[in-house]
Amino acid sequence: LQQCKISDQFPAVMKFNRFYNKCFIFTCLLGLIISIYALFLETIKEAKPSYVPFCDVSETISCSKALMSRWSRGFGIVGTLLGEKHFLNLRNPVYGIFFYITLILLKITKKRRWTKKVIFYLVVVSNIGSLYLAYLLYAVIYSLCLVCISIYVVNFCLLILLRAC
Repeated sequence: LQQCKISDQFPAVMKFNRFYNKCFIFTCLLGLIISIYALFLETIKEAKPSYVPFCDVSETISCSKALMSRWSRGFGIVGTLLGEKHFLNLRNPVYGIFFYITLILLKITKKRRWTKKVIFYLVVVSNIGSLYLAYLLYAVIYSLCLVCISIYVVNFCLLILLRAC
């Protein structure tokens, strides 16, 4: 007996899944662009402290305040545990760049059960990390970082899209 897939019986389901997969990849690309921009801002601000990015609107709405804080490298954890000079104590946007590229590569590979699980766990961990960083932003840094919040929104959208994919 030949088994048929649900997508063979219902072509609309297949189109629906393709649409959400494209949305997922688009959202990852958006996160990648924002992460590259955040890395650009951090690099420029570190080289030229007088540089004022467009997202520095006021004292309380300032992305450079957050991006130049001690929590902007290794999530403020790696440096504490392994030392400030450790090779894993990278700028947070570097982790974001690797994260979004990894998600895109996993999403475009052949569908296997393990890739779906890895994507699921990566997205869940990224949302936990977003909650941690949002708490630091609000309660410790006392700043509203538009770039950071954009990343949190992207991560949350990925979590929502996981249900549909």
